[in-house]
Amino acid sequence: MNMTRKEFLQTVGGAATTAAMSSSSIASGAGKANLKRGVSLYSYQDAFYTRAMSLEDCLAEAASIGAREIQLLPEEMVPDFPNPSDKWVGQWKDWMAKYDLVADTYCQFQDTVLIKGQDLSLDEGMEMLERDLKLANRMGFTKMRMLIGTPIDVMEKGLPLAEKYNVWMGCEVHAPARTTSRLVQRWVEVIEKHKTKYFGILPDFGIFQDRPNRVQRDRNIRDGTLSEAATKYIEEEWQKGTPKEKVAEAVAKMATKPGDASYVDQVYRIKMQDPKELVPFKDYIRNFHAKFWEMTENYQEYSIPCEKVIPALIAAGFNATLSSEYEGQRAIQDVYEVDECEQVRRHHVMMKRLLGA
Repeated sequence: MNMTRKEFLQTVGGAATTAAMSSSSIASGAGKANLKRGVSLYSYQDAFYTRAMSLEDCLAEAASIGAREIQLLPEEMVPDFPNPSDKWVGQWKDWMAKYDLVADTYCQFQDTVLIKGQDLSLDEGMEMLERDLKLANRMGFTKMRMLIGTPIDVMEKGLPLAEKYNVWMGCEVHAPARTTSRLVQRWVEVIEKHKTKYFGILPDFGIFQDRPNRVQRDRNIRDGTLSEAATKYIEEEWQKGTPKEKVAEAVAKMATKPGDASYVDQVYRIKMQDPKELVPFKDYIRNFHAKFWEMTENYQEYSIPCEKVIPALIAAGFNATLSSEYEGQRAIQDVYEVDECEQVRRHHVMMKRLLGA
């Protein structure tokens, strides 16, 4: 089926379009995939925060499991951010060489409000963006992850700066948003308007979630914000396909905890995006945030069917980094000793198997 990206976006999630893009048609014109394994150092946040692991320890651990492409949170991990010394930047580059790693993606946090009730101006936003583009360039990064809330006018005006510092800006597509949303359409319009290679899309694997995140649910039960009876009822009825309105009405009568009613909305928002819907954006994607909450002993992510997602990306010929991002530590640290290294290791065992390398 011949369709431009713009035409596809104008259908925004049209089922007929998705159906027309069969697996065979995707594979036949896909080209060879090049999906590289990486890790966001956010995955080791608990160990880094408690000083159980230094930054170099995090890099060494990533290297030991073959996660060569590094994603960094500079505000957390770079001393004297945003102006580290030349000596420290030299040390960073020495670590990259020592462990045979690649400075892949710099995570940028674009503040929009610093004083309550006063939005930052466009010029102030530009100053913040250039600050990060400059540091990313100093450290050898060629990609930057932009949070989904980053103002589009800042990124559009910042395109000449991105080119100057040779840093691609990837806008995060984070659940409940999808690649078929109006926001993503606006990003693509900017890309095509400027015909730029310095602006793109960075999907988070949360858009592929197909069942509730049980570690977070259980944490909320322990914290007293959810009741076990209500969560069990909601999840069972959701699996049966019971209408949301009917479930919400029943939960309103049985709710005993403050979060029971909102859990209905949370569960009913879960709908795995078809990976084939990302194909029209393939040229705009250079990194995936391979989020996960719980790697089981069977080397599977409990809530995200990576066994369906990654082969689909391979078949479509994506050329990007899969950056593991472990977020489960916050849900278990009240009752278990967090082993972030083991969770990330399991994720890479799974990815290596699915990638066939």
